[in-house]
Amino acid sequence: MGMKTCLYCIFLVSLSVAETVVSGVLRGSNRWTREESPYVLVADVKIPHDARLVIEPGVEILVEKPREIIPDIPPSRRRDSFTVSFIVEGALNARGTTDEPIRFRGRYMDDLYAHWGGVVLQSQRQGEVEISHAHIMNSIRGVHVRQGRPLLRNILFMKNTTGIFTENQAAPRLLQSLFTDNYVAAIRIRGSNPSIYNSILYDNRNIGVWADGVSDFVFEHNLVYKSGDRHFVGAPPGMGHCVTTNSRGDSTDTWGNIFSNPLFAGSVAEQRFLQERETEQAEEDITRSFPDELSFTEEFQEPTFRLSEYSPARSAGKKLAPSLLPQETRQILGSGMVPNILNSNGVLP
Repeated sequence: MGMKTCLYCIFLVSLSVAETVVSGVLRGSNRWTREESPYVLVADVKIPHDARLVIEPGVEILVEKPREIIPDIPPSRRRDSFTVSFIVEGALNARGTTDEPIRFRGRYMDDLYAHWGGVVLQSQRQGEVEISHAHIMNSIRGVHVRQGRPLLRNILFMKNTTGIFTENQAAPRLLQSLFTDNYVAAIRIRGSNPSIYNSILYDNRNIGVWADGVSDFVFEHNLVYKSGDRHFVGAPPGMGHCVTTNSRGDSTDTWGNIFSNPLFAGSVAEQRFLQERETEQAEEDITRSFPDELSFTEEFQEPTFRLSEYSPARSAGKKLAPSLLPQETRQILGSGMVPNILNSNGVLP
């Protein structure tokens, strides 16, 4: 009996050491490391205007139901007392890699209670807020940009109520990201000026881009396909109507956006494409299975999205400034997005 008790105590200690519980205001300069990952958010976490946080590649941020209300973080929405948000007013350097993305997600993905509010960006620190090579999943708003001009690139937005929400004259730069299976909208724009390039909006439940009809935003050289209701609401006249072709011969609208199946490697769509081409090597080319259904458990395994070599998204992107993207990925839609989502080999985020 004594030996069993001793072993049980050791097990509990090992569990406590394996996680870093975080809540409240992070002052000064902080770094979240893979060695101390996962970081478990049990209440709102805020980086104040004079603070800085660096998140290393491979770090996982898990969000639990709120255990307390933080007095130094005033609620901004009525539901805030029931959700946990990651709020950035200072500097944030969250740069993952293709092989080691940073992950933000609710801990219990089979729970119908939406306790993960999302990443809230309201920093005015120019050039000091970036999230890249990250996965943001099963939140109310994956990223909510309230202020500033953050750089968001190579991000997988998956199974959120809304992928990204921008407002309040914010002007985020969103590049080479993948939005899939978001419920209300992949992108929601209200009173703001985001610039969105080289991204893929695929199989979202209702709306691709939901704008307010007055915001001056840029949406160029993206791929939009299989929106459950419609691709655009409140967008400029003509957006979504193909009137020309790109260098590959694919039909595009005035802004270079395409509306074809992105053809992920291993998907049914790719198989059909190969069959139509009567390619003798079809069976050899299909080596991976594309996940049609996902299992939502604490041990959730993310699917890997890789563009087929036949994808219309290849070489259809807009050339971007060298400071924003590596040279080899600059003209691939969704380039470098998730673990194996889009590098020069067509790997997404």
